Amino acid sequence: MKGGLWIFGLALACMPDFTAGTLVQPDFEYHKAEGVWHRLGMVTKGEESEVMGVDIKISPLPKGNLDVQQRTLVRDSCRSFSVRFKRMDRSGRFTVLFATRGKSTVHVVDTDNEIYLLLHIETGKDVGLYLYARGVEASGALKKKFKTHAKNLGFSERDIKYPDRDVKCPF
Repeated sequence: MKGGLWIFGLALACMPDFTAGTLVQPDFEYHKAEGVWHRLGMVTKGEESEVMGVDIKISPLPKGNLDVQQRTLVRDSCRSFSVRFKRMDRSGRFTVLFATRGKSTVHVVDTDNEIYLLLHIETGKDVGLYLYARGVEASGALKKKFKTHAKNLGFSERDIKYPDRDVKCPF
């Protein structure tokens, strides 16, 4: 019987972490997310069509927190602002206080740190899944992975957008 409990415990330890139905990347290594990421895909629900910038630059901070600079296009002009992702109880989960939107919860859904980063963000009734990559092109396999995560999180496949990469707001 002890052997069965040990195997059950090992299986639980290896399972992905779910938070209110949102998958969180197990053992997210926040320091490896450092650098510039380009938004290649998004799907949202709610009034705000966009929560995260076109491009983001992540800088690791002590205690697992992240400084996230965002560049986004507002009325044909690139704007930059910075937010702090404050680590929650586990790696891969953060809270963010936006001056105009209030508190947000950010989940790192999936990443390989070299190619892509998937962020699930909840702010009140607004929810979004964002695909970021180190490069400016999304492969078919990456789009398929994004679509699968979006569907698993309850988003409609028809609402997925792959924004025009002609919109540039570089760092």
